[in-house]
Amino acid sequence: MSRQIDKLPELLTIGEMAEYLQVSTATLRYWGKVGKINELRTGKAGHRRYTKKELLRLVSEAVKRELEMEWYWE
Repeated sequence: MSRQIDKLPELLTIGEMAEYLQVSTATLRYWGKVGKINELRTGKAGHRRYTKKELLRLVSEAVKRELEMEWYWE
């Protein structure tokens, strides 16, 4: 993540979330469908929005998995 965390908006669009997590928007839609990620629906069209807290949760889980893999292979 190149931006500073405190400069992130409180609600992110699906495109912003996908960019930060380096996954496709289809992946985010799937994760929402299976309950891996919490998404909010806004407006009449029900656009997906994600909280900064949810982004940080996913990033911390990814880091944790990466550290566990490094430990496993040492």
